[in-house]
Amino acid sequence: MIKKFWGFILLLGLLLNLSIGWAAGELTIIAPRGGHFDLQHKVMKYYADGSRLVEARWKESLITGRELSDNRKTKKRAIPSARILKAFELTVDVTQNHLTASQKVTLYYDVSTFAKCNLLDWERLANFMKLTGQVMIGYQDWIIKGNQIDAHLDKGLFIVYGPVEAFNKLNSIHGGKLIFDQANRKAIISDNAVVTRGGNEMAAPEITYFFDTNQVLASGSVRTKIIDESE
Repeated sequence: MIKKFWGFILLLGLLLNLSIGWAAGELTIIAPRGGHFDLQHKVMKYYADGSRLVEARWKESLITGRELSDNRKTKKRAIPSARILKAFELTVDVTQNHLTASQKVTLYYDVSTFAKCNLLDWERLANFMKLTGQVMIGYQDWIIKGNQIDAHLDKGLFIVYGPVEAFNKLNSIHGGKLIFDQANRKAIISDNAVVTRGGNEMAAPEITYFFDTNQVLASGSVRTKIIDESE
């Protein structure tokens, strides 16, 4: 009875440490098949149950809005942006403030952007994620694929290492590296960058593509091939 009591106290202490260490992100974890808890090293493992994946939810104050203050002047305020991470297995190292997600990993960054991979490492204090294994980003009607993604969440930057391919119904982009600037809704493609639309093609050392306007900015020596002038 005494052992069970002290075991409960240790587990409670571990959970309290978890809530303190991750309080900035308001992290909540749901594990359909429970988990394994190493009380000595403060490491938690959570498991999915078939199609019911482990789910982690948190909020980041990244979206900027405006409101009226008492003196009727406008001021900026931070609006919490909900984030969701799903995976087959989730490991949390409380001491190191580090999270690892593996198998069937999906990160829902916001309503317009998600990323998928086989393995995700999250350095919580730096707000940095590394995604490897069949990585993919979905943004609006675009799909971006590569070998690895370095995600700087606080800046809205996703660096995709290639070869990289990005495409939607009308356009395709290829290169060795792509910086997806989600905050400014643009992509910077380098290392033999090529943008294709219909039969038309543009190649340059570096190309910036603006998602909102479909405009292209090419830097360096540019080579173009125009087949259909209506495009």
